[in-house]
Amino acid sequence: MAIAKQRRRRKGLRLPGRLWGWLLDGLVGYGYRTWRAGLWLLALLAVGTWVFAAAYPHAMTPTKPPAELPTFQPMLYALDTLLPIVDLRQQDAWTPHGFAQWWAWASILAGWLLATAVAAAVTGFLRRG
Repeated sequence: MAIAKQRRRRKGLRLPGRLWGWLLDGLVGYGYRTWRAGLWLLALLAVGTWVFAAAYPHAMTPTKPPAELPTFQPMLYALDTLLPIVDLRQQDAWTPHGFAQWWAWASILAGWLLATAVAAAVTGFLRRG
C-alpha cells in the first residue's frame, strides 16, 4: 500500500523527481524494501570480481614497489570500489586500465547511490510524505 502511494505520488513530479523516484523504487522500494540494496550489492560485487579477475595482471598496474604491494584480490578490489567509506587498501595499490577502469568508476558511483538510498531509508527520510 505504501509503495503504491509513493508510485502514484511520483507521477505528479517533474522529470528529475520521477527519475529519483524510479531509482529509489528499484533500489530500496522507497525505504520499505531495504534488503534490495543488499541484493544489488551482491550482484555488483559478483560482476566486479569477475571484471577485475579478468583484468589482472595485464590491465591492473601496481602503484607501489613490490615489497609494499599487497596480493591482488579481485573480490576485495571490487568490494573496495563498492563501499564508499571502507578502505581495504586494494585501490591504493592497483590501478585498472581499459574496461576495468570504467567498471571501477561505475562501481564507485553505484556504491555511493546504494549508500545514499540505504541511509535515506534507514533514517526514515523516504517514508515522509
